[in-house]
Amino acid sequence: MSHESFPRASFAQGLGLVFLSVGLCLPAQAADFSAVEKWRLSFNYRAQKTVKTEQAQWTYSVTAVADFLLDERKQTNDQWYGHPNTTVTLNLTGTSSAGCPVTQTVEYTGPARRQEEPDATLYAGEDGLFISMGNGWVETTVTTEWDCPGMPPRVVETEPRMFTSEWTDPIPYPTDGLTLSGVLERSEYIAPIIPMVSANEPVDVTLRYTLTPYEEGDLVLDIEPSEAYANWRPTADDEGGDGEPVEFTARLKSADGNPPQENMKQLEWELTETSREPGFTINWPPQPAANDPDLHFGDVPAQGPGVVRETVGEEKLKVLVTFTAGDGTSDTIKVYPRDWGGWSTLRATAVLEDGKRVHGRLAGAAEDGVRLPDRDPGRFIARAWLEQRGLSDGDRSDLDDYPEGDSNKGDGLTLYEEYRGFFVDGQRVEGDPKRKELFVVNEGGAPGAGGAQLLQRLTGLRVHGKLRNDEMDDQRVVNHNYSASPRLGAQHAVWIKVEEKREKSAEAVNASGRPSTPGGIDYVALPPTFPARPTTSPSVSYDTITVAHELLHAVNVYHHGESDQVVFWSRDPDGKMYEQAT
Repeated sequence: MSHESFPRASFAQGLGLVFLSVGLCLPAQAADFSAVEKWRLSFNYRAQKTVKTEQAQWTYSVTAVADFLLDERKQTNDQWYGHPNTTVTLNLTGTSSAGCPVTQTVEYTGPARRQEEPDATLYAGEDGLFISMGNGWVETTVTTEWDCPGMPPRVVETEPRMFTSEWTDPIPYPTDGLTLSGVLERSEYIAPIIPMVSANEPVDVTLRYTLTPYEEGDLVLDIEPSEAYANWRPTADDEGGDGEPVEFTARLKSADGNPPQENMKQLEWELTETSREPGFTINWPPQPAANDPDLHFGDVPAQGPGVVRETVGEEKLKVLVTFTAGDGTSDTIKVYPRDWGGWSTLRATAVLEDGKRVHGRLAGAAEDGVRLPDRDPGRFIARAWLEQRGLSDGDRSDLDDYPEGDSNKGDGLTLYEEYRGFFVDGQRVEGDPKRKELFVVNEGGAPGAGGAQLLQRLTGLRVHGKLRNDEMDDQRVVNHNYSASPRLGAQHAVWIKVEEKREKSAEAVNASGRPSTPGGIDYVALPPTFPARPTTSPSVSYDTITVAHELLHAVNVYHHGESDQVVFWSRDPDGKMYEQAT
């Protein structure tokens, strides 16, 4: 079969098609590709989307990775075939409130279907390259839950589903050599579930790929994570000590999956690009003593049968493993976190007897090393944490939209800061990415506590009313522990105090005497005692209502009928800002 008569339509029917083309390719370059006997293809396919409407919401997430050989040739010298070892994790869940309310979930984790005949294909023609990633079908579990009369409350079925579809984005040939590596991005529609019918939108898809010529005896160093890695995120104990570790194994093998023809003399483990954020949450401890790395290898066993391990440096960011018998093919190590927002990159390098170095990577990955936690490039937040909350916003985003209030989104804390968390009353608390939060230090006893609770009930704000004095700095800032992490600015707590000599009622105190955001209110002053006055609700006391009223002023709420005033500020000779008289 010549390239002119090659049946391209059949490739479009094959799933996960990638078209690599530069229009007209030089015949010499096509000939160079055709001369390669075997190819190694690795890819990491990822699709993700979250959609919300008034009637429905759904979240879709798929990850597929493979690393395999295209090592069979049929009919002509410009076609290669192989069996992909694709591993797939798929989750699609949605809820619809229109008509009969329904929740539907589609799940699968495991290998893609394997065909008897090799189904991944590479075709080299004068006008470019075609790569089919192979069969994209998996057997999913579909759970449907109805909430209306006449329908079964819960149905569980098994259903075949495609995790990928046709891909025709062009990719240019390499300008030098025969290796193709890059990233493709696109949007595509997927087969909908019931909640998506009235809210169907394309999902965002990324494909990272590497195609390289394979020679017999080529070695690869696979970094194999434990099962926990996919859902692991950094943690710490209450004193900033080590949290739950995650384990990895580096394994040397031939690129075709067989045992290696050479063994390792040494293996180097290293943590690079490791964060050093002060403290281990955004506000605790109040004055961190050191800026240690947020992840490390801990105390590794120094020796084992035929193995000597040496931790390099006091920070425990590098471990050198020597195989004394010269027969090393694998080693396992644990990485320990000690910051709820830490990040790093784990690297493994095998050193062979002849001095050759082989760099480790995840199976199917197009880059060396492993990002900790599992996260997208350029991000610090664990991918699993985002997916569990149906989020795709950036680490620096601040899009909390409840309560709506003055229609401005956000509470001043970035998504990363809410992910890292904060201490309230001696316990770590995680931020709510969808709800605005207010921090209150209450030194006003029962009236202060009652007022904070009433404020939360009336406004919908998430009020942290038990913040301790030492859980903010001397400027009332609650996100003071930061270095390279995403931060929009200082966010302040509201301080409730009792003034023993205060004779009048409670007051949100500041220089202007007007409502302001928390940073513009010095404190909320309470009298030692409140007068006994009746209220419209006998279950809510006058002092509770009064404190809630003043806390509203501390979140910039004016009295009914009042409006925002225009004020002018100037800077004095010492650089201090002051409000001009009007």
